[in-house]
Amino acid sequence: MTQLESLNVASGRNVAVVNAAVASVCATLVGASDATYEILMNVLVTTSTTHTFTCQCTYTDEGNTGRTVTMPFRLVGDTTALTSSIAATATVPYIGVPLLIRCKAATAITLLTQAAGTYTAVTYNVEGLIRKVAAW
Repeated sequence: MTQLESLNVASGRNVAVVNAAVASVCATLVGASDATYEILMNVLVTTSTTHTFTCQCTYTDEGNTGRTVTMPFRLVGDTTALTSSIAATATVPYIGVPLLIRCKAATAITLLTQAAGTYTAVTYNVEGLIRKVAAW
């Protein structure tokens, strides 16, 4: 039996972030049962000089192991290559590619920008979405 819920359980947006990581773009708690979620992030670099960072999702999988996933992106106009690095290439949008994760009950899911990245002379917008798609 399949139960599709397609619920937007968390979303967030940070605008004009200057030279810093974002510890939580958005987050949610998994309910009383293990569940499947679609996760997605989007970044628009508006000022670009020296920066290199990734976007991440932290969660606990259904086997009770803590995970950190580096989020994939496509650049506008590029139909083949995926990238995970938001790097000093230009002031461009990084279009998020959705991922499907299975999460342990009563744990957290957090979308964030990498704390260990380099955020010198960069301004950016970042958005995240966590959507519950199934619970069984």
